[in-house]
Amino acid sequence: IPSSIPSLQNISLTGCNRITLLAGTAITCAASVVDQCDIFDGDVVGLVAMTGEFNIVCIFPTLVNPSVCLASASDEVFLTRDGTLMPANIGGMTFSPGTYVHPSAVLIPVSTNIYLDAGGDPNAVFIFKMGTTLTTGAGVNIVLYKGAVPENVYWLIGSALTTGADNLLIGTILTGTAVTVGANTQICGDVIAQSAVTCSGVCNIGSGQVGCPVSGIPLYPCS
Repeated sequence: IPSSIPSLQNISLTGCNRITLLAGTAITCAASVVDQCDIFDGDVVGLVAMTGEFNIVCIFPTLVNPSVCLASASDEVFLTRDGTLMPANIGGMTFSPGTYVHPSAVLIPVSTNIYLDAGGDPNAVFIFKMGTTLTTGAGVNIVLYKGAVPENVYWLIGSALTTGADNLLIGTILTGTAVTVGANTQICGDVIAQSAVTCSGVCNIGSGQVGCPVSGIPLYPCS
């Protein structure tokens, strides 16, 4: 298990309360009218446009101007952080709590998992910061162990996230540019992109969906 410095560099997002999906430009769902893209437990904001068939489950109105959230997320993505250097290929690895950094692109290959081991500490925080892109192959899963919780997992991506099909990703995802989500992919957490978000087919985003870890989630349950 790679060891990192204690993660005292917690992420602080301003104005993002009850936003599940936010794009600085457009949000596009390429799924059919029948299948749709499901968004759970929060608002969805495309600052320029929203195109396609969305099913927004348990929508909550945003409490602030989304532009404030977008600026705060950008600050976190580009903040210089100390941490343990992670390899460019993190497929199959198990991580203990802490902050992990890579100066450029990071890959999780096809049909591999990564494992987050909290060691029994429900307050354990995992921060992954890559200088440019994060790319995942088809069939990738993020697996939580020993008390790790989704709300304490963060992905800070300097440019774009591109996922393969049939992924299960966990945590808050902040990108410096775009997000492209592969078909039939679940993201158990919030997504904030400085430019566009595109679902290539059916996608499910948000903490309250079936198949997501339930510890402390959803943050804003349906009532």
